[in-house]
Amino acid sequence: MSVPPPPPKKEEPPKNDREAVQRLIGEIRDLYKDIIKLRANDRELYRQFSDRVNAIEQDKSKRFMKNRRKYKLEEKNKLKNASANPGNAPKKTPSKNSKIDSASNEPDEKGAEKEE
Repeated sequence: MSVPPPPPKKEEPPKNDREAVQRLIGEIRDLYKDIIKLRANDRELYRQFSDRVNAIEQDKSKRFMKNRRKYKLEEKNKLKNASANPGNAPKKTPSKNSKIDSASNEPDEKGAEKEE
């Protein structure tokens, strides 16, 4: 026959205030140690995640730069081909400061009548 385990010890009520305070301080110390362990674990997890994020961002920027260089090269080739074949030239977009008013390029009708 096996011996049953002893019943769990019931905490005796503190005999005086001093003993109660000592118990509370002991519990606080245990909780504080647990908190320190959890914070260290959180810091380690944060470092791991930030390393992963940095690696992903670097990979993304490398791919972006690669595609950007490829895109610029294609644009340069289009412009070269367009200069060799003027019929296929892409239209230049007007700059922000240029006047889009088509009448500004044509002579003024009133001015032309006065000259006549």
